[in-house]
Formats: sequence, C-alpha cells, structure tokens
Amino acid sequence: MIFNFTRTLGASLAGVLSGSFVLGGLATAAPAMATDRPVTNDLFSIDTTVIALSAGIGIRESGTSTFTAKRDIRVSSNVVPDTPTLEEGAKLVGTCPTLWTSVVMHAGDTCTLEYYFAPQSFYLRYGGGWNPSAVPIAANGTPEGDAVEASVQVTGKVLTLDFGQIDLGTTQVGEQKTVFLEVTNRTAIDLPVLEPAYMPGGLKPLEAGQFPVVIPAGKTVSIPLAQSPTWPGPVHPIFYIEAEVPAPSWGQQRPVSYPVNVTGKVTAAPLTVTDADFGTVQAGKTVKQTVTVTNTGTTWALIEAALNNAGTPTDIALSDFDKVFGPGESKEITVTWTPTGSSHLTGALGTITFNDTWTPADYPRTATAKLTGSRAPTAPVDPVAPTDPVTPTEPVTPTGPLTPSEPGTSTDVAPVAPTSLVTPRGNGQPTTGTSPEAGLAKTGANISPATWLVPLALIAAGGSLITLRLISNRRARHDGH
Repeated sequence: MIFNFTRTLGASLAGVLSGSFVLGGLATAAPAMATDRPVTNDLFSIDTTVIALSAGIGIRESGTSTFTAKRDIRVSSNVVPDTPTLEEGAKLVGTCPTLWTSVVMHAGDTCTLEYYFAPQSFYLRYGGGWNPSAVPIAANGTPEGDAVEASVQVTGKVLTLDFGQIDLGTTQVGEQKTVFLEVTNRTAIDLPVLEPAYMPGGLKPLEAGQFPVVIPAGKTVSIPLAQSPTWPGPVHPIFYIEAEVPAPSWGQQRPVSYPVNVTGKVTAAPLTVTDADFGTVQAGKTVKQTVTVTNTGTTWALIEAALNNAGTPTDIALSDFDKVFGPGESKEITVTWTPTGSSHLTGALGTITFNDTWTPADYPRTATAKLTGSRAPTAPVDPVAPTDPVTPTEPVTPTGPLTPSEPGTSTDVAPVAPTSLVTPRGNGQPTTGTSPEAGLAKTGANISPATWLVPLALIAAGGSLITLRLISNRRARHDGH
C-alpha cells in the first residue's frame, strides 16, 4: 500500500457507473472528489493538489504532483511509497524526504510524486494522499517561523462498463418498437453482460437467447431491446443489469451490478368517437342520431360519458349504454334532440366527452363528440277574421193532420183506365178479367165505400189511394144504378 490508500472490493459490495456505486442494493454517492487548487505561498508551490486516475481493468494510467521550494526550508512527510505492485505504484523523484525524516530544500529544489494505477480487478479506490510540511530555516539551519502544511489527494477509479441512458420517449400501450442500450467496455478484456431480471416500461429482450451479450475490450455495443408496454404511466427511472467482471470477493467470483437510467412515459391508446349532425329540425320534434365510440387500445376500458349541452338542458338526451369496452371494441350510442323555442337556432348544440376511468388520472384517455344541428324557424300565422253571428230564423208552425175526405166525394182526377187483372183459378190457370168492377160484379158482393177506405188508407197513399177510391165510388154508383 501507498499513502494509506483504502481499497473496497466490488464483487459483492459495489458497482460503479458515472461516479456512483451500489452498496447493499442501494444507490449511494461516491466519496467526494477534492477540487484541484494549486498551492503557492512564501515557502513553496505545488502545481496540482489532486491526482485523480481512472483506469480500466488491465489498463495503466499515471499522474504527478510537483513540490517546488521558494527559499530554504526543511520538508517532512507523513508517509512514503512502499514497494510498487502490478496494480499500483508511486515514487518520489528529486529532493524529497524519507519516512520519519526531513530534508533541507533550497530555492528551486523540487520533489515530484509519480503515481501509476493499473487495476486488475473491480474495486473502488479512495482516501489516499500525500501531506508534505515545510518550515522556513536560516542559513545555519535553525527554524525561522511556523510550519506550513499542504495536501495532495490521490484517487484511483476502476473502469469496467459504461451503460448509456435509455430514452423511451412517449409510447402507447400496445405499441411495439425497438430501442437500444449502449454499453462501452472500458477494460482490456472481453466482458459478458447478463440478462436483466427486470426492465421497466415494457422492455424485454428482443429475442429469446439474446443474453449474455459479450462486449469486446475497448468497444461499444448497442444491445437491441423490444418495448411493448401493457399499462400507461410513468416509466420507472432505473433498473440494474449485471456483468461478469473480474471482481474476486473472499475467494469467489460474483457478477457486478450496474444501474441503467431510463426516461420516458407510456400513454394509453386513445379513444375515438364520431360526431353527430341532427340537420334541421322543427321545434317539438324529436330526432335521433348515433355516435360511435371505439376503444383502440389493447386493454379493457370503463367509459363514462358527460353531456355538455349548449341549449336547454332537456333538449338533448343520451341513451344508456354498456360502459365496459373490450380491446378494440366499438359501440353505437343513441343521442336524441328535441328542439324547443329556447334552443339555439343553428350551429353547435353541445359535446359529449367520453373518459376511460380505468387509466391513471395523469394519463387520461378521453374523446369528445361534437353535436350540431339547426332549429327550423316557425313562420307566423295570420289571425282569422271573426264572422258575423248567424241570425236565427222564426220557428216553423206545425201543420195539423190531414182531414180525410167524405166518402163518395168526387175528385177532379181523371179515372185511370182499367187494366187486365190475372186471377189464379183453382187449377192454377190464370183467368183474365176485364176490370175491378167486373170482378166485383161477378161475386155479387155489396161492399160499401167506407169499408174500402180503412184498409186502403193503411196500405197505400197518394195516387194509389185516389185510384182505389175512384174505383170504390164507381162501384157504389154501379150498385145503385
């Protein structure tokens, strides 16, 4: 060891990437790196106070820090380098103190610390340093003031694999795309990367058997990954991936875990809906239209509808519908409009907003249907002019019953010529008569005119009655000669 450096084995305790390491599975900040501030005072100067080396396994890096005296000083040091090893080594070159001793330096004398770092396995190095101290002296070597101390920090960081950040952008649920994870091997040996146990945002290997992926020494490889998210929401910002890196820990070789940063978000596939135009409708008439709602996603949805009516609240009505939509399912929903006098005459009637309540509130799935139509104007009706009331007429005086004429009274009606009458005989053969008078004469019956009037008045009227009465009168005259 040199300068009391502290080494932390990384096989089971640490994974290094971009200044952070994993301890016990939790991300922890690496030790703070000192800021390089060159030192200059009346006694000495130091050109750099930080030697920070980063080297891949099997690769050697080196650095120096030079101490220069400005006058006669006595310099001492807390530690000095020990025997160099394959992984690290340091030496002091120039007018330099040895362990637990001091050395006199004159103006212009220098002491340079040369340090090299060549890691052979994975670990994090920190906490080393060189602390020279100087006291001004007179020509005879006696002190002439207080000591002035300085510090040079020496750090070494082992490089293995660098993993790039994955930017997923915005991806819809059910969408499939290929993204790439860039891995750079900073070592002098080939390193295999193992399949992650978990990846966020719907990430997975592009194909079966893809891992392990060997990253050649000093090369950068883009590992293709498939993204097919199944649920909307923010993408978890980090996951871990392991690699087989030389990192012995208590005699066993264990994989080293590396964090990978991820950005992006997953949105739900949108809902779609059609608009509805009711056309021109007379006030008071009800017209039906339909809007079609489609769940374009690959997940189930519970869809609620909110009607935003621009007219009278009762003008537009939305029918009940099954709110559960399967992946890719479409449904028609009936909308009715009954314009009233207070409705808008034309243009926008309102909207219907459909919202999937099964998706996170931060990533809503909504669709809005526009409703349009026109209310036909009603033409005014001219009033009907009133008419004069009808003048009532005088009631008609009822007439009395007709007074029957006296029997035997002659009338002015001309006698009707007798016609032949057919009278059936007993054998069914007709017998032709000459007239009613003749038929009566043959029977010898003596029938008075009054006897004829009663039944004839019951069965006949008008001319027939007059004719029969004439016949009866003539019969009476015939009988009386």
